Amino acid sequence: MTLARDIQARSRPAAPLPSAPPQRGELRQVPLDQIQVPDLRVTSVLDESLLDELEESIASQGILQPLQVESVGDELWLVDGLHRLAVARRLGWSEVPCLVVPGDQADVLLKNLVVNRQRGKSNPAQEAKLILYLRSEGNMPLEQIAELTGLSIGWCRKLHDIASLPGPVLALVGEGRLGISHAIELLALTDATQQVETADQAVRWSYTVADVRARVQVLLQPAAQPPPGGVQFDGVGKQSRVPILCFTCRADLGVTPPYVWLCGECQSLISEMWSSYQTALAAAAAPATATVA
Repeated sequence: MTLARDIQARSRPAAPLPSAPPQRGELRQVPLDQIQVPDLRVTSVLDESLLDELEESIASQGILQPLQVESVGDELWLVDGLHRLAVARRLGWSEVPCLVVPGDQADVLLKNLVVNRQRGKSNPAQEAKLILYLRSEGNMPLEQIAELTGLSIGWCRKLHDIASLPGPVLALVGEGRLGISHAIELLALTDATQQVETADQAVRWSYTVADVRARVQVLLQPAAQPPPGGVQFDGVGKQSRVPILCFTCRADLGVTPPYVWLCGECQSLISEMWSSYQTALAAAAAPATATVA
């Protein structure tokens, strides 16, 4: 499916789709073999139980909400209704009710993104790939994508940026196991293997965004030591807190220790006094040495 010519032909941005009035189209029965599905699209996320319920409902009641397709020249491209289309095929139907709206290939992708986001069950990894395609292949500015879809420019930029992450990382994002903000932190790594490994560790050990950021810094600067109260990682990437120890007795002060303000001279003096005190304690605890006449 080629979008570049259609997108570049738009001399001015259209009104944002979410606030536009409902489009009128022709409601008709369309043969299944005439409906083309774009390879690049956003699909609503449904669990298996809901898919089973959908199939049972369609088998008994039919398709109550028509599929939405765009008429692009002599072709019909699916905008919304992939699950209903799949059920109809499994049931052996030859045609389905469709609302056919004239448009272009750019509309197919943009409306597909908007419809699924409005349902609240969209796949962010698929959104990211779609926005990257509109930006790179269609030369559509992110500002225009944001206006056409009703998304914020900041969110569009985040999705655009994470689209460059490796497939396994995007799969975790699409499954909802890795957050968008977690994925953004991985962009600081240039090695794809490290990105995938860190994403897997983030899922396995339930990293916070701060944990991902700390893990990335460890990979970028292996010799650097995390500060007291910071995050450290073992050989398999499991995170733990670096203890904050008392300056003198080395007891763990917990997450929020009290602050003690000292100048450099006083700190050095206390350090010397404490060292002398520890030396005296060690000497007193040592067994007495017998003196040979």
